[in-house]
Amino acid sequence: MQKTAISMCRVSSDEQAKGYSLDIQKDNIEKYCFSNNIKIISVYKEDHSAKNFNRPEFNKLLVFAKQNKGKVDFLLFTTWDRFSRNAPEAYRIITMLRSYGITPQAIQQPIDFSIPENKIMLAMYLALPEIDNDRRSMKIKEGVHAAIRAGRWCRRAPIGYRNSRDDSNKPIIIPSDKAMYVRMAFELFKKGMSQPAIREEIKKHGFVFSKSALSEILRNPVYIGKIRIEAIEEFDEKVVDGLHQGIVDPNLFYEVQDILAGRNAIRHQPKKTKYRTEFPLRGTLFCEKCGSVLTGSKSKGRSKRYAYYHCHNCNKTRYSVEIVNSILNKILGEIKFKESMKELYIEILLDQLNLNQKNDLENKSMLSKKLEDLEAKISKIQEMLLDDKISPADYSQLKEKIEKEKTEVTFKLSEIKECQTEYRDLVRNLPGIVSNLSEAYMAGDVEEKHYIAGSIFPEKLYFDGNKVRTARINEVIRIMLLNDSALKNKKTGQISKFLDLSGQVEHSGLEPLTSTLPVSRSSQMS
Repeated sequence: MQKTAISMCRVSSDEQAKGYSLDIQKDNIEKYCFSNNIKIISVYKEDHSAKNFNRPEFNKLLVFAKQNKGKVDFLLFTTWDRFSRNAPEAYRIITMLRSYGITPQAIQQPIDFSIPENKIMLAMYLALPEIDNDRRSMKIKEGVHAAIRAGRWCRRAPIGYRNSRDDSNKPIIIPSDKAMYVRMAFELFKKGMSQPAIREEIKKHGFVFSKSALSEILRNPVYIGKIRIEAIEEFDEKVVDGLHQGIVDPNLFYEVQDILAGRNAIRHQPKKTKYRTEFPLRGTLFCEKCGSVLTGSKSKGRSKRYAYYHCHNCNKTRYSVEIVNSILNKILGEIKFKESMKELYIEILLDQLNLNQKNDLENKSMLSKKLEDLEAKISKIQEMLLDDKISPADYSQLKEKIEKEKTEVTFKLSEIKECQTEYRDLVRNLPGIVSNLSEAYMAGDVEEKHYIAGSIFPEKLYFDGNKVRTARINEVIRIMLLNDSALKNKKTGQISKFLDLSGQVEHSGLEPLTSTLPVSRSSQMS
């Protein structure tokens, strides 16, 4: 009785040049079948990596094999590396095919499955292609990393450069006609211009930076002739001198790094972490006219110096610090905490801490999974490079993009902190503070004043000379107020004639808490 077979041919683009073309394989299989009285009932050709079996044509082959179970005797291919370059996966598919009554067979490397000792030969045929893949992958990694350690940029040229070749025909980057825009970005940033404003200014000159590109440019040492090397195996992360020419003055570059790191206060807007005793609300108050954050300074009077909050942007807002502090103190004085609700308040805060901890663990798990997926993506594009599916330049560009995303995910993972015992101790001390906010505020130092104000008022504060306006107060404190029952009868939900809760919405009962709980001072100041 004549046997039947499925013919399978596979190549990668570089193998076609070595004589492994699909047509050559097909002809060889047809000759083998003619000599052995085997009828080919289906032919599958594919141009795909054999690193795994997630191959469109092979999936169609498996569907056909299952639908014709018991009707096909062989799956024929020329050599075992045409079948697979992944030994564990190959054994799984072989078992599946044999359950359909199909024997996979390489016509140039035949295996008699009825002889147990022949399994040793099969193991060798399957393992050698996988070893070859791993070895080539190692050589590519080692070669690229060695070149980078030697100061040679081996990826797609960054903005301001273009890829070229040196006298030895080795890759190098040289300044392009876009170098002027990179220098302009550094100079404008040093002068205090924000990144969105820099992008708009450079756009006027005919070039467009994306938001992420500009941020990366300002931090990349490649522009002063250096290369940052990521940590790999036994090599630590470091910065080396590059073989290329820098296009930004080193002094300018390091001044910009100081600004980015917050070590140089040249910005017009004060930082929230910069506190002065006279201005406890600096960084918290915003201008009613233009919305900019208010700064603080002193003016000389006849007998003493007077402190003012004022707007550095529109110069239309100026209020005495004494008046602002007085109004805020009156508002805090009207916030009274129900003693009878003390235990409930503690439990609510502890529940929120437990919820935050649970959310952190869930986020940590999600980010860890994303990190694994990114590692898998790198392996995939490495396969594509090995099989000449993509060029080295495209590989470098894709890898750089994925590595950047990996860095971001790793950073987010490092930021996740599980709930600490000290937070629970802090929670138990909070009701004492909230019992008399006005007294606690007046007695506190500048950081404590800033913390209390930030905890009670999580949104921006605006002052018009008579009252403070904000969107809302802390949700837990609003619920626990002594006059909470009265609040429910007010459509506006206002708690003081000196406070305008412009964004206050009436609530019905106790709802899930927001993330604005006054859990720790550091969380409010960050």
